[in-house]
Amino acid sequence: MATSNSKKYLENYHNYLDKRVTLFTKPFDPLIPIKRNRRVLPEELKFRVLKSQHFNNYLDKISDNKNDRQQKETEAMQILTEIGFDRKILVIRSLGTVIDKLMAQLYKNVFINEQSIERLKAIMGRQQIIYLPSHRSYVDFMLMSYVCFSYNLEIPAIAAGMDFHSMFGLGELLRKTGAFFMRRTFGDEFYWNIFKEYMHEIITYNDFGVEFFIEGTRSRTCKALWPKTGLLSMALEPFFMGEIYDIKVVPTSISYEKVLEEQLFVYELLGIPKPKESTKGFFKAVKNLIDKNYGNMYFDFCEPISLNDFLGNKVDRFRHASEPAHIQKLNNDELVLITDFAHHVIREQQKKIVISTYNLIALIYNQYVFLNSTESLTINVLQNEIELYLKFFEVLGAIVAIDDTNLIKSIHEAMQIHDNILEIVGEKSIRLKKANTLATRQNNGLKLKGHWLCKEMMDIAVPVFSLQLYCNPTMFWLSQPAIFVFSLIGRQNVKIEWLKKSVMHLRNIFIYELVLYPRFADEDFEKTYALLEKLQIICKIDDETVSLTHSPYINILLSAISPFFNSYLQTTQIIFNNFKEKKFASKEIFIAVQSILEHEMLKGNFSIHPYALCLETITTTLLSLCNIGCLFKEKQDSVNQYSVHAENMSSLVDELKQYNSNLTFVYKYFNTLISSKI
Repeated sequence: MATSNSKKYLENYHNYLDKRVTLFTKPFDPLIPIKRNRRVLPEELKFRVLKSQHFNNYLDKISDNKNDRQQKETEAMQILTEIGFDRKILVIRSLGTVIDKLMAQLYKNVFINEQSIERLKAIMGRQQIIYLPSHRSYVDFMLMSYVCFSYNLEIPAIAAGMDFHSMFGLGELLRKTGAFFMRRTFGDEFYWNIFKEYMHEIITYNDFGVEFFIEGTRSRTCKALWPKTGLLSMALEPFFMGEIYDIKVVPTSISYEKVLEEQLFVYELLGIPKPKESTKGFFKAVKNLIDKNYGNMYFDFCEPISLNDFLGNKVDRFRHASEPAHIQKLNNDELVLITDFAHHVIREQQKKIVISTYNLIALIYNQYVFLNSTESLTINVLQNEIELYLKFFEVLGAIVAIDDTNLIKSIHEAMQIHDNILEIVGEKSIRLKKANTLATRQNNGLKLKGHWLCKEMMDIAVPVFSLQLYCNPTMFWLSQPAIFVFSLIGRQNVKIEWLKKSVMHLRNIFIYELVLYPRFADEDFEKTYALLEKLQIICKIDDETVSLTHSPYINILLSAISPFFNSYLQTTQIIFNNFKEKKFASKEIFIAVQSILEHEMLKGNFSIHPYALCLETITTTLLSLCNIGCLFKEKQDSVNQYSVHAENMSSLVDELKQYNSNLTFVYKYFNTLISSKI
């Protein structure tokens, strides 16, 4: 099924569709995370919030008089009614039955790591559990409940956005399966205090466990996002305050061979907003998905992490024990530890993401595009390349699920699942399919996040973005080796001290795009250096000097990171050339970057990668430019306004151009030049 290490690990996975049971009637006597004197009813949590010392102190502080206090208590109960989860076994069984049938229709296999289930069961009953899944699809939300119910684990309380709450009928159904609802913004201090106290009661009093997405939202790019620590801080605060002895955190990896929302994500990344969630839209979407082949899905509970073990002596909980918990707050050092932990969780998730055949096909096709040799990419050549890539990812430590006993069959099956992106033509050569999109001007222009891209540009961008979505899950493994190679390309006999400075600088530039946490930087450098030596990508000249070899892996790494580098280069140049003497908002940059690059690409400028149109990457570029002092940011009328530090930005543009001069890649995805209609 894969390379030797991957094959051994994947033996723990079993296809749940092979042994489906009738969920509507199956016995359900679940193992619970923590045994208390009695089971807790969800309704009790609301009243505990209203009676809590912390909330009552807060009410005393903000209330003008007794009547005002009573009015605020009534308002608090209304908010808790909006937030609170419920649990109805009949609803759980009914939805489970529907999901079970949908899984069988949508997926060829639903692989679940049953060894990880047994490992999780072994720790049940001892301490509170927080599940932190990766988030690539709306399916993630339902999948955790589905797996827990199927394997007799208590279904956790699940944090959900208000988008679900507003869906007529479905919102209440989800509530009855354990969903509690959270508003996206926390500008309302009154709401924030209520929600925080509700989370406190879930952790300290509830015995169901809790689940939320540490990335905060679905990753439209299908790679890791910078973690959001707000919910995590609320959930871990009782531990820091010494109110509970330990919490077990369970990172969870969910991998999809083909993402259900693939095309929706592509259009969102290009600036076309998603349709507003509605019950009617939900059922319409489900109807459109039925009978399509989405390949395999993989579900894996990672090794549970004990907060006690992870934090060790880094936290002094006795300091908090000297005062009541309800009058204390987390200090800055503790917030840093929580951020450290959040990034550790992201990495644990990413290590268990399963790479499929098509992920490698997408990487290989992009490499051949960059080398301007796609005409030579046949099925047989692709097979040889996949064998090389398999060896590479084996050394990197990735889990790759490919049947290497019959690669040709695996390639054809993967191409069939993704037949909207690549096609086989002529003598078994492979080609990117041009899309036939609707012009964005048919949408309400006021709702577009960026520029009105013309149909000709969309027809090019949509398939390129679709292909990139399947390269992106591999970036966890490729980004850091690629940054090393990027630093060394075009140079010989480089001092290790200089190399480290260069790598650290590039990490700061791509910090948010590739989720490169600064506090891991030194350890990452040592590990990546050793890995590149092992792969013979770099060689030591002497104790202080290294050089690149002529390894075939170099082009793999450079072609993988080039879409991001090119995007940063294009955005940085456009900001410097057009905005260095005035303040601007992010939407102005979105429009400028997309309009200027569209004009250039339709003229036939193949030095621009179409992925440079990606609004999410433009956003992370802005964040990075602020991080390295090239932009200043200030809020005016609730809108972030940016201004350019001309000297720093000029130096960065020159630096990026210098790096670019060492790359021989072109981005010619389609041979036909299109006359611009702009």
